[in-house]
Amino acid sequence: QRRASNAVRASGRSSRAMRDHYVSAMTPPEGLIDFFIGEATDHLDRLRALLAAAMLGGRPGTPDGEAFASNARTLRGAATMARLDALADLALGLERVGRETVASRLTWDVPMHAAVAAALDDIRELLPATRQWGAQHESRVRSRTADIVRRLPADAARPTATNDADFKRGVHVLTDTQ
Repeated sequence: QRRASNAVRASGRSSRAMRDHYVSAMTPPEGLIDFFIGEATDHLDRLRALLAAAMLGGRPGTPDGEAFASNARTLRGAATMARLDALADLALGLERVGRETVASRLTWDVPMHAAVAAALDDIRELLPATRQWGAQHESRVRSRTADIVRRLPADAARPTATNDADFKRGVHVLTDTQ
């Protein structure tokens, strides 16, 4: 503690000023949040359109899994860039839904469709809150993420590292091998 006090004195800053400096360094810049909101809105619209296109006679059908996973992956990337980890985790859950759809390991029924639609609605509703993100927002998103993940096949619910091209580029993906 003495070293910390000496370092603060040596820097000429109070401990409060140092704390404020580190907190502001962790808060994404306003322009980055604006970019995220624009990007998220675009991909949420696309994800919603995929759900709507899959409706068969008023009952949910299976959406295009490749397109769904791709849009969710882009949403995840934007959330990660904006340092909105809970939203990135939810987007990863949605990406997994798309991947499992492609692998024909996920049954699109009314509860699954409703859970995905509710997750998309929550993200859309929370976009303005990203400017002043708080614990209540984090909790709401984490709860929605848990709801999505519990609907996935058991071995798809946990991420695994692979040797494929995505992993080599630093993208975290799911495989059917583990």
